[in-house]
Order: sequence, then structure tokens, then C-alpha cells
Amino acid sequence: MIRFISIVSLFFLFVSCQNKIAKSHPKQSVKNKTSIEVKNSKESDVVISLSEFLYENKTDEIQILNQDGTIHSKLKRGKYSFNKSDFNLIEIDESTYENPIHSIIFYPEYLAWYVLAKKKGNKFIINSKDGDKFIENSNVQFYSIESFLRKFPIGLTTQSPLRKEKSDSSNEIEDFLNYDYRVIEVNEDWIKVKLNPDTPPGEKSYKELGLTREGWVKWKKENEILIKFFLAI
Repeated sequence: MIRFISIVSLFFLFVSCQNKIAKSHPKQSVKNKTSIEVKNSKESDVVISLSEFLYENKTDEIQILNQDGTIHSKLKRGKYSFNKSDFNLIEIDESTYENPIHSIIFYPEYLAWYVLAKKKGNKFIINSKDGDKFIENSNVQFYSIESFLRKFPIGLTTQSPLRKEKSDSSNEIEDFLNYDYRVIEVNEDWIKVKLNPDTPPGEKSYKELGLTREGWVKWKKENEILIKFFLAI
């Protein structure tokens, strides 16, 4: 049986294709090369995955740095080191833990941690409660905006009604709540969705139940995500 866990995100969610190699001038020092790469690289909004660093056997370390280059926090072997304390994220109660990093999805019990970032060169800029931080690590996994929106089933809310056309003035399709959907098209702030064709074992599909829902949804508005995401467990 597939278990769905609803994670409602209130932060921007964007993503870009992975690119581990940045060009630099061979005659520059390491410090200058980094500066030139960042200056000449196109900035893109992405979602990075820190999920793999929740595994205890993941020996790589991620350092989240302050703007002056000092360490804000570290993540290694499932432990998050912050403010002179080590938190075993897999064992904490997510509902009561106050995560200092603004996350799109933070469900460590199920090894799921996705964070909004801006990618520029080899640098990922992320937001925290006390300002922007950054990660410089070419091994961080990230996603294009379309691939991330297609990654999970989604749910709609009263803030993200299903509409016939891609317009705030378009008529709403009735009875759009209490279903899960899949994204089939992405157009900036709008996504086209249809009922999720995947069916848990032993349950009837939406098609077998005679249900059809398809239309356009505004998935974000300025700094707010209007839809919710489901993790399939």
C-alpha cells in the first residue's frame, strides 16, 4: 500500500538542470576563478536535494556557509550540526523541530529534504532565518523546475483552484479538492494537471471510479507556493 504524506510548502520552488563543470580562465588564481565564474554565470532558481545526506553511511559533508565564508551549519551522516549542537535528523520529531533553513520539503524520517536555492556557477544560495547562506559543492543534486514539479504527486488547495483555462478569471472546475494530481505541462506560474493515474494496490483507479479532472492551476504567487506535495512511501 502506498502511503502519502502531505507536505505543504510556503516558499518558492524552482529548479534547473545539473551542471558540474564551470569554465574559468586558466591564468587566474583559485580565488579569482571563483569570482569570475560567479560573475559570468547565469543565475537560476533551483531546488537542491539534501536528502542523501540524511543517510548515516553518507560520508560526504555539506557545509552551509555565512556570507563571510564562516560555517553556519554542517550536515554529515544524518546529523545536522547547528549552534554548537548535533541533531540526529532521522530521529527527531519533525513537527516540533525548528529548522533554521527554509525548506520546501523537510521530512527527515522519510529521508526527504529539499531546499530552495539560487544557483550561480558552483554556488547555491539558500535562505535561512538569519539571512542568505550558501553552499559551494558540485556534488549537490538539483532539479529543473519542470522535473521537480513532475517528481511528486500534488494536491490542490482553496488557494490553487483547478480552472478550465490558464487565467485567474477562468471558470473553476467543481470538486477539485481531495484528489491527487500529476503535472503534465508547466508554463511559468501555471501548471496543467490531471488526476494521478497511479493507483495503490487493491484500490480502484480514478478512471475505474468514473472520475475525470483536468485543467490549469496557479501553483505559485510571488513568494508563496499554493499547492501541496505528496511523498509516495
